[in-house]
Amino acid sequence: MKNTRSHSSALTSRCDFLGLKDDPQTCLAFSSNWNYCHRARPPESVRIEHQRKYCHTSDHVQCPIYRNERPGPLPPEVRGRRMAKTGRAKQAARIPALLFILIPALLILWLAQTPSLLNEITSGLFRKTNTGSQPPVTVPVTSTAAATQTKTPGSFIPPAPSPVSIQTNFSTSADYSAGTPVVQTPTSPFEGVCGYPLDTPFGKEHKFIIHQAQDGDSLSMYANYYQTSVDAIRALNYRLPVPLLKEWVVVILVGETQAGDLPSFETYLASNTGSSIESLARELSTDPAALKQYNDFDESCRAFSGWLLIPRQKPAP
Repeated sequence: MKNTRSHSSALTSRCDFLGLKDDPQTCLAFSSNWNYCHRARPPESVRIEHQRKYCHTSDHVQCPIYRNERPGPLPPEVRGRRMAKTGRAKQAARIPALLFILIPALLILWLAQTPSLLNEITSGLFRKTNTGSQPPVTVPVTSTAAATQTKTPGSFIPPAPSPVSIQTNFSTSADYSAGTPVVQTPTSPFEGVCGYPLDTPFGKEHKFIIHQAQDGDSLSMYANYYQTSVDAIRALNYRLPVPLLKEWVVVILVGETQAGDLPSFETYLASNTGSSIESLARELSTDPAALKQYNDFDESCRAFSGWLLIPRQKPAP
């Protein structure tokens, strides 16, 4: 026997058994897979064509499911797609995957907007504890200028040893617009090892700087910054090229405008050379007393690592 709901449904233009899955009393006013037949057991989504033909018309009283005396399963030819259940399940399954992609992407984007924090994190991973000095400076050996030298009788071309690492508390580049330089006395990090990094003032009676020329450098810039003169720089450097070449290693007199009786100098990069001053002077074809005097060496020097001054006779004018 049909229930009273089915009798009252006969008086309407839409089937009263049509409703949403979780709300049998409410249905969409148009054909949709979200509309379920609650006459069936269990309730199922109704095929769109069937809704158009029966459920949303007064012909719903002719629907075979409506006319059944007892509720039963919805026939396969009437059953629609189960959009509500599968749609929500798919959405729920996508949430973890979306979070897995979205969170790292947002983190990377945030770090990209704060480069100082990113630098701090990366430097913290590789930073080594160093409380006494700056990291070692690798001194380059070869230069474009040195490669163009031609050996002539009586001239000296320094050999090209491997680069060496030297501890220094001095900057390897000078700001020539900064005014008067501060001249300090360097200290050797290793007892008995003698030599100097670039841009490091040294000497007692006279102060010297060994500097490698960079783009835009000129002798007048050096003269103004180190309180010397262009003539003194030219007199101090043995066979100085004109114009000054990039990467040429220059000897600069600090705080004096006249070279006076000072010899000319070539520069030499020693690489952990273990020998006495006398032996090194013989190898470099120079006077051991002059080598010792102008480099401010003493008898404690048992090895040489870094830049040295090699005294030479001034070329004839």
